[in-house]
Amino acid sequence: MEDWHNFELLNFGGYTLTIFEVISVFILAIACRVILWLIKRGLNNLKKIDDGQRFTIYTIVKYFLWVFFISAGLKILGIDASVLIAGSAALLVGIGLGLQALFYDFISGVIILAEGIIKVGHVIQIGDKRVEILAIRFRTSIVKTRDEKEIIIPNSYFTKNEIINWSNQKNTNRHFVAVDVSDKDVEQAMQLMLAIVKTHQKVTKLPEPYVRIEEFTNYSVSLKLLFWSEEVFAVGRMLGEIRLLVLKSFQENNIVMAVPHQHIIIKNKS
Repeated sequence: MEDWHNFELLNFGGYTLTIFEVISVFILAIACRVILWLIKRGLNNLKKIDDGQRFTIYTIVKYFLWVFFISAGLKILGIDASVLIAGSAALLVGIGLGLQALFYDFISGVIILAEGIIKVGHVIQIGDKRVEILAIRFRTSIVKTRDEKEIIIPNSYFTKNEIINWSNQKNTNRHFVAVDVSDKDVEQAMQLMLAIVKTHQKVTKLPEPYVRIEEFTNYSVSLKLLFWSEEVFAVGRMLGEIRLLVLKSFQENNIVMAVPHQHIIIKNKS
């Protein structure tokens, strides 16, 4: 009983597996999880870094720790990793050729996490969609659209395409609302639009909003209301609110928004 830890659970072809080795690997796995828990707790207590940086640091440390754990576990079990790699070299070459895109996604994930240009919580522009990043993994990332739909995107997409990171812009972003009015109502319309946007809670005081005449058309004068806001994700909702307020204000003040029109003249040949 004194040598219970040397009791052989497996003896096959010269390879032996003892209770001590199994317990050692089990303890190593628990230690790895405890260390990760302590690191995560410590990062959560750091106020100098944001959620994106916290997630990036934790993810990188987690994968390095698991690589170390697997290497140490194989060594404890008496398994030579170099022999496994050498013995399966031909197989790995074949798999590598077939999984080039997968490895490219993996490397792209490492680059994204290491550089920290795109982080969890950032709002980015993908094509015509503005999305929020929910998670960045080594191969794929999960984003959420303004329709509350979650999309899984390969990380290589971020390294191969142009991405607008709205969260990396200045504290505020410029937005606009355009309307067409009659030339008789231009000054009053400009005053009403400014009054509305200056009282909206999501519009910043500085830089100051303003209205400019964008162009003249055959039937109207085009006005553009420009303002700044810290909102980067729910922009459509904010613009919709401002457009509705402009419409109500115009209706109350008898200002009609101009629409394209045509004059049709019918001539009687007789």
